[in-house]
Amino acid sequence: MSVEISEVGIAHTDVISVLHGACLETAWNKQAVAEILVMPGTFALISASAEQPQGFALVRLAVDEAEIISIGVIPAARRSGHAEGLLRSAISSLTRRGAAKVFLEVAEDNAAACTLYEKCGFSLCGRRKDYYDHKGAKTDALIYALEIIVK
Repeated sequence: MSVEISEVGIAHTDVISVLHGACLETAWNKQAVAEILVMPGTFALISASAEQPQGFALVRLAVDEAEIISIGVIPAARRSGHAEGLLRSAISSLTRRGAAKVFLEVAEDNAAACTLYEKCGFSLCGRRKDYYDHKGAKTDALIYALEIIVK
């Protein structure tokens, strides 16, 4: 099944908030997603298969630095190319918009995500101690960065 990535906006707040809840332990409601999407330099991507949304990415660009605010794929669609497609599409869009560096944070215990980020060229550049709260247990956030080299 093919993976289709589309850039979306505020009209897709409902879909993104539902995906966020299905993908991540701490869900953001429609209002939280809408508040992010109206911030300057912010855009979203949705990944779909057979026209069914499977994942999302929320991305923000400020001057030449960008952040992957949140990215997720529903459990049933993991390991099928959605996360990599979203990440590579976000990097491509950010490159076209003039980004020189992209940052993201990930829970230290999310080995699959760390492997994907490193595969896509991100390097570990920092750590936030006890940043995430997973079912009452604190987990560090790893900070990754990608330098974009324009050819």
